[in-house]
Order: sequence, then C-alpha cells, then structure tokens
Amino acid sequence: MVLQETYVIEDCWNISLTEQSITNSSGTKITSIGLDTVHNVQSDDFILEFDGKGNGVLNIGSKNNWSQSTANYRATIGYADGYSYYAIRTTSSEEGYGSSETTTTYYHYKIVKQGHTVKYYVDEQLIATKTESFFTNYDTWSIYSIIWGSGTQTIKNIRIKAL
Repeated sequence: MVLQETYVIEDCWNISLTEQSITNSSGTKITSIGLDTVHNVQSDDFILEFDGKGNGVLNIGSKNNWSQSTANYRATIGYADGYSYYAIRTTSSEEGYGSSETTTTYYHYKIVKQGHTVKYYVDEQLIATKTESFFTNYDTWSIYSIIWGSGTQTIKNIRIKAL
C-alpha cells in the first residue's frame, strides 16, 4: 500500500489555526483572540488572512490603543450589517462595504499592507484599497475581534506573514 500526503510549508510570523467562537448579546464587544502580541509590523509589508463566518471583524491594531472598550489605529476586515466590511481607523474610521454575505458561510478574508497601501480581499477578490498613515508610529501590535450588536463570530486559520 502506498500512502501519499501533501504538506504546505509557510513562513508565518504568527499563526492560530484553532477555530474559536466569540458571542455578543448587545452593544460593542472587543475581544482578545490570544494573539495579543504579534510580530512588529511597524516597517514591514504583510498579509493577515483568516477564515471567518458570522457577525464580527478581525483587526490588526496598535497594542497600546485597544482595550475592551476602545480600539483605534487598526486595519479591519470581516462581516457587518449583512456585508463584508473593511476599515482603516485612527480615531475615526474610513470604512466601507463589499458584497452581501451570510453569517452561516465561511469566507476567506485578507488584509495586504504594502507601504502605506492596504488592500482588502474576500475569497481572493479585491474589495477595497485604502491608504494608512499610522503603522510607522507604533511598534507593538495585536490581532483581536470586534462584534457590533448581537451575534457570534467564528474564526480559524489566522496567519500573519511577510509579503
């Protein structure tokens, strides 16, 4: 008997493959997902990608500018209000929506930062391009969840790696 297996090797700075679910009943919930200190992306180009379903977004943000009550200086992608959602946030947000989505289907989300340009992808389709101005100002970073309103966000296969 011959057994054949395929392996993929990736050079990731940080990774969390385990599926986890976060539930919120009302208001805004900002939650650690266990990646509270990740590679310092201050001067690096990177890809942050994950699989997600349900109500909620994933963020890469300045570690010193988020808590359970606030979250500034971040790049964001995920689901909100029935659509894919993306944002660049300093103390206010430049945000937008992509295509309609369902909360029962997994989508592959990706943030690609190159220089000061941030591109947002859902299932490998580019949905937006934004310009950021804050990454070079901070040297500690976290990846965390935000849910607005009620619902459950399920995420898995989170990877951050060099571009």
